[in-house]
Amino acid sequence: MRTLIKITAVIFYFSLCICAQQLSRPQKIEELRRLKTKIEQAQNQIDQMQEQHQKIREALFFINEKDAEEAKRIGAQAHRLFPDGILDDLVDYPEGDSASNYFFGEIGGEYNCPAIWFKNGTLDFGDAFANRTGFIANLGGTLLETISEKNPEFLALAKYQPPPDIKNIKSEYESDGLTFKNKAVVTVGNTYLIRAISLGKGDGIFAIKVHRKDSDGSIIIFVKTIKILESKNTREIVSTNEKPSLEIDYETVQNVQNAMLQKGFDDVTVDGSTVPMTLRGTVPKGKLSQVIQLAQENNGGKPVRNELTEK
Repeated sequence: MRTLIKITAVIFYFSLCICAQQLSRPQKIEELRRLKTKIEQAQNQIDQMQEQHQKIREALFFINEKDAEEAKRIGAQAHRLFPDGILDDLVDYPEGDSASNYFFGEIGGEYNCPAIWFKNGTLDFGDAFANRTGFIANLGGTLLETISEKNPEFLALAKYQPPPDIKNIKSEYESDGLTFKNKAVVTVGNTYLIRAISLGKGDGIFAIKVHRKDSDGSIIIFVKTIKILESKNTREIVSTNEKPSLEIDYETVQNVQNAMLQKGFDDVTVDGSTVPMTLRGTVPKGKLSQVIQLAQENNGGKPVRNELTEK
């Protein structure tokens, strides 16, 4: 639509230039009046076309009341995705947006949030782009409303610690005998668990159910936020006595984090970018010493820095 307006403007501009060279001054004034009328008429036509364009766009993305209510019932939101960017040349979108992707807006802000695409019959994070990526697992017919922080798939995904550099993110992640990839085949009725990541900005775990596929190829998905996670890469060193390690021991950090999750200390986060390793978050009252001991046991007996809060 913007292209049409530009072409129309260019045509009128060159017409005006030609007339300006050939007509007398009174004729030029009259020609300006005529051109102004034509521009107004053309603009009215463009406005009508844009209005019709917007109505068609809204109709394409329409979510019926039944789908919206079903999504709401299970604490999710309903969205429609079209495959393979088929609307990208027909509808103007803000930079990065598409009818084929879903943005996890709770993470990273308007310009940094990760997105997943519906393409080639898959839900696909694609290659890591602008420090945004993610992992996904197909949970089959698992009911979306049953997904919680206690699911084994959630616990496995929650253990992942994004590296500081995007080039170190792989297309697969394995934990607790489970494998997560950056894409999964779309199957109507199936539920997917997702870790959406914006490096240095934050990340979170979400569940998506492919509710329906319509005859036009578009799908209705239900998206539910399970938990927003604090970015391990955005924490600042708060003590001048702390020294950043030259190389983070991700394996040890992962072992300590896994031990915390397995014992039910879900609100404890492990920061391996400091020396000694730092524990942050909250623990139940009376459990602080147990958490410290657990961390040391899985840290080769080394001391840890305690920044935990009991509540």
